[in-house]
Amino acid sequence: MTPADRQMAADSWRRTLASLYERRTGPKKVAIEASIAPATHWDPVLPGLKSGPDRDRFVRTKNDPGPLPASDADIAFAPLTQLSRWIETRKLTSVRLTN
Repeated sequence: MTPADRQMAADSWRRTLASLYERRTGPKKVAIEASIAPATHWDPVLPGLKSGPDRDRFVRTKNDPGPLPASDADIAFAPLTQLSRWIETRKLTSVRLTN
């Protein structure tokens, strides 16, 4: 910025930023103590209560997906659990699935 630009910004900051300053401080100008930390993590669980398991872990069953259908339409509408098992057992390739 040129010195003239800096001077113009310094002279007009109250007028140009007044709406932002008013939103931040509010009309009542409540003073917040310096020792109060801002809320950076929202936790909907009430104090003293626990939500969910201690460790979040996904465990897959060992179900047999069955034979791979010959029809691409049958593969396209198969459940995701079967599709993932067919890919895992290399009965189905990702290329064929996306085609």
